[in-house]
Amino acid sequence: MRSPCALLPLILLLSLPVKAVDGAIEINQAKVDAEGGFPFGVSTPGRYVLTSDLVVPASTDGIRLLVDDVHLDLNGFQIRGPESCAPAACGGGGSAGVSAPLVLLGGDRTVVENGTVRGFGGSCLSLRAHVRVERLLVANCGDFGIDIGSHGIVRTNRVTEVGRSGIRMGTGSLYAHNTVSDAGTRTTEVAILGGRASAGNQCSDGSCSPRGLRRYYLKAGAITAAQAGTVCDPGFHVASVYELADPSGLYYDPFRGFQQGEVPGPPVDEAGWAHTGPANCSSFTSDVGVGTPIRLETDPAEQDVGPWNVGGALCATDQGVWCVED
Repeated sequence: MRSPCALLPLILLLSLPVKAVDGAIEINQAKVDAEGGFPFGVSTPGRYVLTSDLVVPASTDGIRLLVDDVHLDLNGFQIRGPESCAPAACGGGGSAGVSAPLVLLGGDRTVVENGTVRGFGGSCLSLRAHVRVERLLVANCGDFGIDIGSHGIVRTNRVTEVGRSGIRMGTGSLYAHNTVSDAGTRTTEVAILGGRASAGNQCSDGSCSPRGLRRYYLKAGAITAAQAGTVCDPGFHVASVYELADPSGLYYDPFRGFQQGEVPGPPVDEAGWAHTGPANCSSFTSDVGVGTPIRLETDPAEQDVGPWNVGGALCATDQGVWCVED
C-alpha cells in the first residue's frame, strides 16, 4: 500500500487545470466528478473548452464563474440539467446552467459560445456585464433563457421553451440574429426584454423586428396625460410625433401594442398621447391643461405630420399612449 506521501504528487496533478492542445483548459464530466461534482467553479481567467457533455443533477448550477475574463467554449457539447419546460409547464426558480452569482467575485467580460444549455429551473444562463453569448441552443429554462447585464452582445442564438423572456439584457446591450419561440410560458413576458437590436431577430410572439428596426406601439387603455409617462415598457418611452413621422422605418410591435382585429401593423384612427413640445401637459406629468393625442390617418387632407393627425384634448382625458423604443 502506498504511503500518503507517495500519493501527494498524483493528488497535486489531478488538482491542476488540464489544458487542451490549443492551450484551453478542458472541462468534462470525469473532471467535474473527480473534483467533487457540481457546481463546477471557474476561479482562474482564461479559455475553457468542454470535451464532453455535462449532466447536472437537480437543484444545482452547472458552471459558476467566480472571476472575470472567462471564455467558455462549449465545443458543440451540452450543459444539461434535468428540468423539462414544455410550453405552459415551466416551474421557475432554482439552478442555472452557467452563472455568475457572486457580484464581488467576478463574471464580467465572459464569453459563452458554441453549444447547448438546457433543462434548468432558473435561468439557463445568468451572466453579468460586458459579456458575449453566441451560437447557443438554449431550452427548457424555468426563468430566462439568456439573462445578461449591461453592455453585452447576444448574437445568433436559438432560445425555446422558457418560463419568462427568452433573452433579457441590461442597458446598452445589443442583440442580433436570434430566434426565440415559446417564451413567457409561465409569465406571458415578451420574447426579448431590454437591449437594442443591431440586426433582425425572429420571435414567435411577433415582438421582434425581423429587420432590426426600431419598435413602436400603441398602449391602449384609459390613460390620462399624467399617467402616460409611466406606462411604456422598459426600453420604451412616450414617443414624439417626430419620432413617428415616418413609420415605414419603424416596426410596430403587435405583442405589446393594440391591434385592430387580425389586421397586422399599427391601428388606424386610434388616438394616443405623444410629445409635441415641452408644454404638452408639462411633459406628461400633469392632468392640467391641453395636450396632443395623435392618430394614424388615411385621408391626406387630415394628415398633419407624415401620416399622422395631430389633435388636441384636455390632459385629464383618457387616451392611449404611443410608445417608441429608446
